[in-house]
Amino acid sequence: MSDGQREQQAPESARGDGAKNRSKSCSQLPLPTMMIRSSPSMTAAAITRKILGAPLVTSKDAPYPTDEDYATGGYEEKWARIEGLVSVLASFIEPKGNLHREIVSKRPAMSPPATHATPKRRAATAASRQIDENNNNVVDQDQDGYALVDHRRHRHRNQPATTVGSACPRQQPKPRPVKRRVHHRRDAIVIRAKDATIYADILRTLKADAALQQSVGSSVQNIRRSAAGALVLQLRKGLENAPSLGAEVDKVLGDVATASAIQHTSMVEIRDLD
Repeated sequence: MSDGQREQQAPESARGDGAKNRSKSCSQLPLPTMMIRSSPSMTAAAITRKILGAPLVTSKDAPYPTDEDYATGGYEEKWARIEGLVSVLASFIEPKGNLHREIVSKRPAMSPPATHATPKRRAATAASRQIDENNNNVVDQDQDGYALVDHRRHRHRNQPATTVGSACPRQQPKPRPVKRRVHHRRDAIVIRAKDATIYADILRTLKADAALQQSVGSSVQNIRRSAAGALVLQLRKGLENAPSLGAEVDKVLGDVATASAIQHTSMVEIRDLD
């Protein structure tokens, strides 16, 4: 009974020793990530400064560590390997951007911007003006640094009065005579009917006469009504036989209406004949 219990306890103790050895070996394995996390100096700002301040190296100078390298060595050796990886990362990032370069393209200002500002201007007063020998107003500088501007209206107002003998009065230009535009009306034939409702019949009668169309119809430019209600046949420009055309129209109309020619007349006045 006791031998059987000893046989059962022997493998259990062996399994217990193996578990202890495994836990001990696992506890002895280096965990660089846990050590890095426990370090208070590994912050985001510190990592960024190390990346930007790392010297330029190549892959030959800092080879990638193997798994055996991570498992061996002390804390200082593992930290040195991490710094080598940071240097390789910096050499990879360096051609991708310009964060590591110092800004030297901007030229510092030689003088403050206030010295280049233009002075303000204001209207000059009578006390601040000076008149030189050529009777010109000289613009002075005010105590506050403002430039005084001399306007033309002040210049004419403040000029001294000239004597009668020194300067002659300015001659006023003579006004030009206003030319009246004369509206030249063309010759026309005016038809006046006794009844105002038969003007349409009169036009049909004139258009139906073939002989009248050849003589008068070809000379008429347009047909309109006058302010008094009469029918006006305006003739073309350059015709000189308006009276004869009016007589032909009056002959065709008969007693229904009367036709008379109106010509443009010009008055010419001749003076100093003797």
